[in-house]
Amino acid sequence: MTGLVGNANPGYVDVVCVDYRTPDEALGALSLTGEEPGVVAHRILVRVEPSAGPPPRRLEVLDMERNLGFAHAANRGATRGNAPWILFLNPDCFPSSGD
Repeated sequence: MTGLVGNANPGYVDVVCVDYRTPDEALGALSLTGEEPGVVAHRILVRVEPSAGPPPRRLEVLDMERNLGFAHAANRGATRGNAPWILFLNPDCFPSSGD
């Protein structure tokens, strides 16, 4: 894969999750996206109302300065990755393997 910039890992999909007052749910949903090499390039948590907690390992956190809505936050998160595909993951969705 060519054209990677910044600290992104080669992969097929960036995962963007917008957190608005649901930090446990957002982190739980992101933790289920896995870290298979070559699949997930970058996991980005966009916090609309930043919490004081430190960012989790292997996860980029983008704190918004003010609340401009879900779509704005999701689009800002999308600009942080550079995989060919983006998964916008709602914090109340929990991906499974399908088993």
